[in-house]
Amino acid sequence: MGIPGSFGDWWNNLVLHCSGENLDVAAVVLWNIWLNRNEVVWNAKHKSPALILQTAMDLHAQWMLVHQRHSLSIRLQVPLAENNWLKPPSHSHKCNVDAALFENPPRMGFGCIVRDHLGLVSASIHGVLPGSFSPSTAEALGIREALSWIKDFEFSSVIVESNALVVINALIHSSGDASSLGLILEDCRVLALDLQSCVFSFARRSTNHAAHALAKAAGSMSGCEGRITPSSLLISDVISVDY
Repeated sequence: MGIPGSFGDWWNNLVLHCSGENLDVAAVVLWNIWLNRNEVVWNAKHKSPALILQTAMDLHAQWMLVHQRHSLSIRLQVPLAENNWLKPPSHSHKCNVDAALFENPPRMGFGCIVRDHLGLVSASIHGVLPGSFSPSTAEALGIREALSWIKDFEFSSVIVESNALVVINALIHSSGDASSLGLILEDCRVLALDLQSCVFSFARRSTNHAAHALAKAAGSMSGCEGRITPSSLLISDVISVDY
């Protein structure tokens, strides 16, 4: 029997009165509190309580996706042995998206590049959003920025490609998740409806170099938020890696 008011008593009471899913959430939150404690002790870094909770809920959403009872299908845009970016089908455009996280100040960069079936660049942007984000949230926000941007173009068919496996799976398989990540993904689905045809597709990191380079380059933008058009020189540099 644990000491009254101890953590053991609190946890036992939780086990008796909470559902299995709520216990999962509690365990993930506690684990993230412990990780934050270690970061404070060993690296003098700490997250706000709100960010700890957000990270925990995003992690729980990822765990739920991976452990669903029915296996998740996923559309692979390239063969597993392929290391280079592949052109989309005729009369289609492919929008590659990626995100990158930065510190001091905390912010995320995103990069989006659209190419046609000949591999020619039709449009591109990158930009910065301020704040601290989990990796999955950053990837989802990057996709939302891309969709908000490309809906103003008259592309008949768009493949939105990212190397964020969990995010792409979540977009394809709507789960009604009410976490911050789930709400961003729902925004993405709504924005996709504004396009004539939109397919979310997973790509290996080795085939997403151009978008990743644009996202990383956004980190050097000082005093800027939102989207900007990359220079033609930067575009030439980033696409050369993909071929």
